[in-house]
Amino acid sequence: MKKKYTLSTLLFLINTIFGVINSKAQSVAAGGGFTFAICSDSTLYAWGSNQDGQLGTGDNLDYTSPVQVLNLSGVMAVKAGERFALALKSDGTVWAWGHNVNGQLGNGNYVASNIPVQVIGLTDVVKIEVGAYHCFAIKSDGSLWAWGNNLLGQLGDGTSIGSNVPIQVNPMSGIIDIAGGYYHTVALKNDGTVWAWGNNIDGQLGDNTNNSSLIPVQVYGLGGVTAIATGRYHYAMALKNNGTVWTWGLNTYGQLGDGTNSSSNFPVQVTGLSNVIGLGGAAYHAFAIKSDSSVWAWGDNYYGALGNGNTNGSNTPVQTLTLSGIEMVTGGVSHSIARKSDGSIYTWGTNGGGQLGLGVFGLPVNYPVEITTACALTTGNDDINNDSGFDVYPNPSQGRFQLRLNDSMAKGVASIYNSVGMLVLEQNAGNEIEMSNVSAGIYFVKLQVGKKVYTRKIVIED
Repeated sequence: MKKKYTLSTLLFLINTIFGVINSKAQSVAAGGGFTFAICSDSTLYAWGSNQDGQLGTGDNLDYTSPVQVLNLSGVMAVKAGERFALALKSDGTVWAWGHNVNGQLGNGNYVASNIPVQVIGLTDVVKIEVGAYHCFAIKSDGSLWAWGNNLLGQLGDGTSIGSNVPIQVNPMSGIIDIAGGYYHTVALKNDGTVWAWGNNIDGQLGDNTNNSSLIPVQVYGLGGVTAIATGRYHYAMALKNNGTVWTWGLNTYGQLGDGTNSSSNFPVQVTGLSNVIGLGGAAYHAFAIKSDSSVWAWGDNYYGALGNGNTNGSNTPVQTLTLSGIEMVTGGVSHSIARKSDGSIYTWGTNGGGQLGLGVFGLPVNYPVEITTACALTTGNDDINNDSGFDVYPNPSQGRFQLRLNDSMAKGVASIYNSVGMLVLEQNAGNEIEMSNVSAGIYFVKLQVGKKVYTRKIVIED
């Protein structure tokens, strides 16, 4: 059951108990109701909806505050699809977790996983990308690999047959970037042209037709493109080398940003934008980062996903409030996340699944709020000690943990908190923690010995 707490109460508890410091994120990603941040130590944290295990926490519980994805280190990139996620590690391997009905985990079956599993047969990968239910990897030799749903040819192999393992595809030569939509894919070539394949019902292939295609078609009239992005639902974007932004596809909510709500099967220029250096796609809204590091947004705003302080949609760009120094911005279905140059992160929009990371369910926010708990769960003014004198095992377990302590630690007090900072159990340190009557999930052991504080994360399995 989801327990509801006020925002102020939760933030007070988390900061008081753990004394959190500002998070330092390397990268962020947003899916349909869930969110990720890669921390400066290359660990990965997640929060939000988790019905298919898309948070990778070893359970299917929703989390309103960031929790660490299990068994992953050295994470260099993360992408969020529709209830699943994909991560690239520093060793060039790719890992996936969550929903798997379409084989999008790439591990040879169709069974969902709430912990990361390795994508079969991929090494030397330098870039990953996901659509709603399909995935891509680019290897260091430039080869392109794809897996998952292929109902409308979005994998680019010239067929409509899906695959639960990566297959090498060669839709064209010279691909330097790729972006996945719901059932379509967009690629940027090294000559600055843009190509697309898959579903085209709303003109999202941009070739001046509405004909779907199993093979690449060139986006009409675009050249000099330096970056691309896709909306999860039926639109696409391109940034040209002159700093202008061009969009095509579905425009029901004004997500093309051209001042109309009419869909277009060829690129149209986003109104009033210049000096743009970065793009961010979402489901029904879109973002641009200008050279002054300001963020501009347009499209659906029913839950405040544009971050401009109201809930009025806009078919032209509006400035997202209070944000400067932004290096990265992206969105899920109706929420958004941005990363500043100092590594701090901000979220806004809908929060029904806890995807804002505020420690509470169901509280939408129409302006950016800093999330300080994504990459920092520490002990404030106390000393932080994670040396080998304190350990908890087996971990994970079904609720009974043994404590490995040195003699001085045995005199301490062990406090156990859940992922939103609520005290679950407190006892003298001893040698055992008994939590078999507690719900499965992520917990934190805080061992205090005088002025010293030691912390460990523990996982209770079903």
